Amino acid sequence: MDLCKMHISKLDGTNWVTWKYRMSALLRGIDGLLDIVEGRIRKPVRPVVVDNEVDGAAVLADFNKKLNEYIKLEMVEAKPKMMYHMKSIINHEEEIVLPECMYQVKNPFKTYKEDVHEINIGISDQVNKFLKAPNRKMTELAHRQDLLLKKLDVLYERIMTISSYCKPAAEKTVIQAEKNLQISIPEEVVLVASPESIPWYLNFILKNYSMSINVSWHIHSSVPNEKVFKIQDFLKVIKVSNFNETKVNLRLIFKCVAADSELKLSSLSIPIVGNVNILRYLAFAYPSVIRYDHEDYNVDSLLDLCHILERTTEKNKEAILNKLFAQCKQWIYGNQFTIVDIAAYNVIKQWRNTSKHVPKEWLDNCDTMCS
Repeated sequence: MDLCKMHISKLDGTNWVTWKYRMSALLRGIDGLLDIVEGRIRKPVRPVVVDNEVDGAAVLADFNKKLNEYIKLEMVEAKPKMMYHMKSIINHEEEIVLPECMYQVKNPFKTYKEDVHEINIGISDQVNKFLKAPNRKMTELAHRQDLLLKKLDVLYERIMTISSYCKPAAEKTVIQAEKNLQISIPEEVVLVASPESIPWYLNFILKNYSMSINVSWHIHSSVPNEKVFKIQDFLKVIKVSNFNETKVNLRLIFKCVAADSELKLSSLSIPIVGNVNILRYLAFAYPSVIRYDHEDYNVDSLLDLCHILERTTEKNKEAILNKLFAQCKQWIYGNQFTIVDIAAYNVIKQWRNTSKHVPKEWLDNCDTMCS
């Protein structure tokens, strides 16, 4: 406890009890202070000693002792008032020698014993001695450089060896990818769709694919009754195949859970989310049905617009449609019915009222292709 921070208000005749308690605590907290205040300890007075007095030296010695004790009490009073005194760890009475400088530098003008024999050598002799004498640090540096160069040579040989193995494999992979972009579809496929995002593109695939696909469906209890009729109208136009002749079983599940459609190829794999991404996958699976040039960045840019159009608000539809149909003549991109037309048609088909910014000729052509 720091006694110097103790606040003691002045004695005004009404605070005697509080003032006495705090003042007593302050005086008792310092050794000998209460005795000085109460008069039990006083400053010693120098005695008068006669020169021929026998005990004069002893009297003076006793006086000096008492004076030193009194001075110590005064020093304690002058120091910060602490209730508890801790034992000093370092004895400060001993002399502490501090260094005069941080780093010791050898004096070049001072003569050392080991350098005495070099004083009488001439300048030319000193230069020759310096040049001929082996430099240990430079020798070590040159040795490390040689080791590093050898390691670099070994590393270069390993990199060349690895690259020689990788190039044929990479070329072979590219050639195989270019030759065979078609991917296989598992026998059991599940498509989870929302009533607000019916997969109208399925009818186009089922209509133009040479092999039969068995389609079954289930309407979840989360679908409202007013939207069930919309799903039933879609299922009426779906091409149904003979189960015994099919290799792929497609299961349609309609439920009001997620806004994006999901194509599940396996119970362990990550589903393909979004109608645009599902169409990309189906284009690789059925390249003869859906035309998709995956190396053309304009096609992917238009597909991204279709994805945005599927999620955007009524306020932003006009701007996106103008971008989407900016170069539309008969079809949106090019002279053929491509994946972009299927993706855009699938989004516009969900709307109750067709926007005036959608070309009527294009929409009629899509209805003919997908019906």
